Amino acid sequence: MPLIKNKTGDRLSIENYTPITLSPVISKIFESVLFIKYGAVLHVNGRQFNFKKNLGCSNTIFGLFNVIL
Repeated sequence: MPLIKNKTGDRLSIENYTPITLSPVISKIFESVLFIKYGAVLHVNGRQFNFKKNLGCSNTIFGLFNVIL
């Protein structure tokens, strides 16, 4: 599904459109299915912050900041 870049430009020109894709949605569904099926046997390093429930980049930045201090 293309999205219009410039709403005031020529709507017939292909240069005014940017394509989007649904692959991130499909990959998220695939990740969820894999996690449901194999989540009990998957183990990650305790220092990994991303790709864990309730953890993310802000936790990583906080950890890095504390190491630097």
